[in-house]
Amino acid sequence: MNTPHHPQPEAAAPHIVVNADCSLFELGQVLVTRFALDKLGNVGVAELLSCHIDGEWGDLCQEDIDANWHALKHGLRLLSRYDTADGDFYVITEWDRSYTTVLHVSEY
Repeated sequence: MNTPHHPQPEAAAPHIVVNADCSLFELGQVLVTRFALDKLGNVGVAELLSCHIDGEWGDLCQEDIDANWHALKHGLRLLSRYDTADGDFYVITEWDRSYTTVLHVSEY
């Protein structure tokens, strides 16, 4: 029970480190759904984000890959898809690079 005298501690946000030294764009604030974090863990999320900012768009058709390169040049939304042993996930960076979301494809 949450009372004024004994508040429940809030869960700490997961700490995910991504090497962005040579990234193609800024991720902005990173949001990860609970399901994606539970399935991938911090390391798995970091791996997907690292691929995404390096332009390794994952498991997309050539048309979607070309669309990402166009989006990168013209400031549009970027979408990667990674089919992993733990499920299939999207990484989406908004057009203004204000935030990036990692989510399971079923959550889209």
